[in-house]
Amino acid sequence: NGKKKKTVEAISKLTESTIEMDNLGISPNYVSRIKTEQAGITKNVLRAFQIKETSFIPAAYAIVEVMSVFMIIGVMLLKLEPFVTSLVLLSIVVYIFLYMIFFIKDLDDPFENGGYADVDMFLIDEFEKKVK
Repeated sequence: NGKKKKTVEAISKLTESTIEMDNLGISPNYVSRIKTEQAGITKNVLRAFQIKETSFIPAAYAIVEVMSVFMIIGVMLLKLEPFVTSLVLLSIVVYIFLYMIFFIKDLDDPFENGGYADVDMFLIDEFEKKVK
């Protein structure tokens, strides 16, 4: 929450610059465009923070984990004649369900480092370097 407040305050400081530009007699079209862009930046930053703070898939964890347990137990209880066939089938089922669990957890927080669906924040980093 502290980062969100600090970020919105930093964007709000641009208002002072637009007032100064207006006082200097810069074309109202440019000042209006800057205000519009500022509102868009604020909107997108708040949206990104909301996405980061919201857990989208809590029920999916429970469903997949319960399904996984029941399917794995079910496949283990199957009486398939060649042991190798039952072992291969069990391995495939376990792999698919474990993959689904990890995939859902990864999609739930794409901003977390180290995930497979990692969102690269390089544009924000480059913008920060240019601003400094």
